[in-house]
Amino acid sequence: MQAKTIMRLSAALIAVGTILLIIIGLLQPAQKTGLLPTTESRQGDTIVGSKPGNAAPNFTLPAYTGKNISLSDLRGKTVILNFWSMSCASCLIEMPDLQQAYYELKEHRNDIVLLGVEAREDDASQFLEKRHLTFPIVKDQDASVWQRYNIRGIPTTFLLDRNGIIKQVHEGPLSADMLKALLRQHGL
Repeated sequence: MQAKTIMRLSAALIAVGTILLIIIGLLQPAQKTGLLPTTESRQGDTIVGSKPGNAAPNFTLPAYTGKNISLSDLRGKTVILNFWSMSCASCLIEMPDLQQAYYELKEHRNDIVLLGVEAREDDASQFLEKRHLTFPIVKDQDASVWQRYNIRGIPTTFLLDRNGIIKQVHEGPLSADMLKALLRQHGL
């Protein structure tokens, strides 16, 4: 009888000790090992990366219109950079609002550009035609731009100022009103 009680107590203490070690381990701050790839680099004094305050990484990708678009060619304009995929329901839901915002911005301002970056789909051209999406959309077939922008979830939208500096990152769908509010918030 006494041996069974000691065995149960020992098992309970081992279990409690193990749980405490796990909890203590979880509460410790993660250490940087340098093994994870970084999305930041330097160009002189400027940090190029995917966070607000960083210079946006440049890219050149083919658009569905057939021509290549380079982010660097858009310097001097405010850029709304939207990462999306046809396999993302939230992305598809926000597309009409992005189109509305694009239309309104195009009618009244030529200093703001909306650019979609679509992921690895074979061909979204039928989708774009069917939905009457006319804002420029480029194809990132190998996801290299997605990696440089450290995209973790979609849709994700970056607001870049006229110098190519990231002002804000918004994860999740945007309505046309939210996009306008975002531009007003940054004085654009």
